[in-house]
Amino acid sequence: MVPRSVFVWKTCSCRCMRRISTTTAALLTTLVATVMIASLPAHAQNACPAGFNDRPALQTHIDQNDIVNGRYSFQQVFNLGRQIFITDFNRCDGAGRPANTAAVANHGIGGPRTPDPLKAPRLTILSGPDANSCASCHNEPEVGGAGSFHANLFDQAIDCDPVSGVMLTTSVFGNLNAARPCRPTTPTSTGGGFAHTFNERGSLGMFGSGAIELLGREMTDDLQNLKAQALAQAAALHHDVTVNLVTKGVQFGSLTAHSNGTVDTSQVQGVSPDLVIRPFGRKGQNKSIRHFTIQGFNRHLGIQPVEALEQLNPPVPDPDQDEISNELTVGDVTAVTVFEAALPVPRRTVPHSAQELREVLRGEQLFSQIGCASCHVPALPLRSTIYCEPNARNQEGDFRDTSQSFCFDLRKTSGLVGKWVPAFTDLKRHTICDPTHDFDPVTNHYCDDVPISQTPATDKTNAGPTGVTDRPPYYQFMTAKLWDTGNSGPWGHRNDLDTIYEAISRHGGEATQAETAFESLSDGDQLAVVSFLKTLQMPIMDNNPQPQEEGSPTAPNPGGGFTLLASERHSALGWATTIAVVFVFGVSVIWRGRKTQRKR
Repeated sequence: MVPRSVFVWKTCSCRCMRRISTTTAALLTTLVATVMIASLPAHAQNACPAGFNDRPALQTHIDQNDIVNGRYSFQQVFNLGRQIFITDFNRCDGAGRPANTAAVANHGIGGPRTPDPLKAPRLTILSGPDANSCASCHNEPEVGGAGSFHANLFDQAIDCDPVSGVMLTTSVFGNLNAARPCRPTTPTSTGGGFAHTFNERGSLGMFGSGAIELLGREMTDDLQNLKAQALAQAAALHHDVTVNLVTKGVQFGSLTAHSNGTVDTSQVQGVSPDLVIRPFGRKGQNKSIRHFTIQGFNRHLGIQPVEALEQLNPPVPDPDQDEISNELTVGDVTAVTVFEAALPVPRRTVPHSAQELREVLRGEQLFSQIGCASCHVPALPLRSTIYCEPNARNQEGDFRDTSQSFCFDLRKTSGLVGKWVPAFTDLKRHTICDPTHDFDPVTNHYCDDVPISQTPATDKTNAGPTGVTDRPPYYQFMTAKLWDTGNSGPWGHRNDLDTIYEAISRHGGEATQAETAFESLSDGDQLAVVSFLKTLQMPIMDNNPQPQEEGSPTAPNPGGGFTLLASERHSALGWATTIAVVFVFGVSVIWRGRKTQRKR
């Protein structure tokens, strides 16, 4: 019997031959590019601890100087950052933190503890480490996106040591009012909501993050300039000066400057008293992608970046005692931050028919008419679209030497059109439930967090006792960015609402009037609002593999034809061999096609 592959070649037309040769050329181009990336300057990989006969998952590390000195193009930095983002880190990379909790202390490294694999296992879903890669949680609908309910994390559990000693005692499951080893008892005011033990959070999509951080930086500058002007006027006039805090059309209350140089921030609304906009986190806790990333590496993967360790006093090269030092370089973190910041901005999909278009346009109009757009502001303007990393507003303790910044224009890299960021948010915290009533899964859904003293702390503006670390009330949340609503579900801060209708109808507090107006709409009009929101989506990127997809063998083509052998992806020599094989194969296909044509 003639093999099917031979039959395919013999029956292909000249057009088929040309198509195959074109495909072969494309494959060759991709493989050559891969070899070029493999040959880029980089630090050697870490070594496994003694007795571990394996290799780290991350092949090489990146030197920040190589990024700054232009040895990488933007695309190369982006690709390297993505590679780190999807890497499934293992024990040889330094994954795991047996001697550290993930508590937000010591620059995100956490507090010390005695290593005990029974009480603090290598992986635990509650206090972490709870993932092998960044993409373990950020992968819907693609790498860098949101996460399903199974990827939720548990705030406050990071402070528990050991977490298994907390969760497996009757202090949690037997008597809900008993004292807990890691935090005070939750009062009954939360009504026993599902998140009453620890705040539970769903993973957010990161597309468009660079533009969001730039908005946060500029709004922070505006608010702090208003404060400085008020202080200067109060000193010059020798009396109090009150100023309204407005930036980009968003009202953040007011503050009063006294002539003695102090300020009254009691009337500040929706932002911390230091007037720093922190656009990341469900409650607005992180001001920069870099800090969000450093915390995530330690908490979820047990990977401790060098720049965080350098802030310890005295410095400790291996505080988590996993026998691996230099787990991530400054350049590694910069590359990942650049990847996250440069992910494309979400955009609108085009309805399939004129009828659907009319419905979507009606839904967009209704969205504004009923008051949703008062908080979910359709777009905010930027003064500059240039994103630089590191930057001066990075968290103290994180790398922020601006002489080593890597800069790029989001209009050229991320699809930002003009200077408007259509994120449907005001980057302000709002009360979205009724704290005077008990939790109810339908009528008071968003009031299921723990009380104010246990909500996540913001990052500090300054280190030490002068640093500002406030805790947003359990009933306040940052206005969600709706620009990826259409393909980032499920929704809500717990990712526990699987329809957009529910995510809207569960609103309360400051949103009560808008929610009531939504409920008063006809069924068709409510569906039009939902249809409009479904058009706001993260774009699907080319060559954006899932964590285990890159480098995997190609599946057989169900329609016949040929497949490539699995590539040898761990060495330039292996790639060179593959290129040679594909090249010879391509030449033979072209020659065979020409021979067949001559016979005809």
